Amino acid sequence: MQSKQFHIGDVLSITTGALVSPRGRSGLHDILNFMTDDETPNNLRLLNAIEECKPYLLSQFPQLQEPGIDTAVRDLRQMVKKSNDSRPTHSIVMDWLSKLVAGGYGVKLDKMMIINRLPEGYHQDNIEIRCKVPSL
Repeated sequence: MQSKQFHIGDVLSITTGALVSPRGRSGLHDILNFMTDDETPNNLRLLNAIEECKPYLLSQFPQLQEPGIDTAVRDLRQMVKKSNDSRPTHSIVMDWLSKLVAGGYGVKLDKMMIINRLPEGYHQDNIEIRCKVPSL
């Protein structure tokens, strides 16, 4: 099975629904493209890839389901909201990721994580199925 290192922010962008990749959407696209061995050029395919990859990542890394992660994401959202654009969101996210990796929320996470591709047959490009209009 092919594997590759990705930043914890890329992984959390899939598992939490909060875009916290240090590289923004590019980081999210890169990890999804790697995991699915497919391109995710539009929002519908992106959402499909997230739905497929999230349970696989959570099974690989059960610590991502610990209550501390939910608390951490809530804290991040509050920090961004309270900043009122006085501080760039990217800076807030990077500090938050550093705190998370340092164990600030009681969860042990590495900054870089080894991610495996989805197993053969796991990924389905079912965009056609989702967009299909029933015939009359």
